[in-house]
Amino acid sequence: MTAKATCLGPCNLAPVLQVFPEGAYYDGVNEDAIDRIIEEHLLGGRVVADFAYEPTGRKQRLRGTLNR
Repeated sequence: MTAKATCLGPCNLAPVLQVFPEGAYYDGVNEDAIDRIIEEHLLGGRVVADFAYEPTGRKQRLRGTLNR
């Protein structure tokens, strides 16, 4: 299910995806990342560390997407 939402907080890391019920955040997602998140997290129950990040309450920079 997808839902419209206001800013999830880390707008400078967009596009951002949040998975519930865990509340795991993924930043800078692209089509390849979405495929992995669906397969590994949604279907496999494992957070995809390559794309996940921990909210710090402070502004963060987007990790480079070229090496993903």
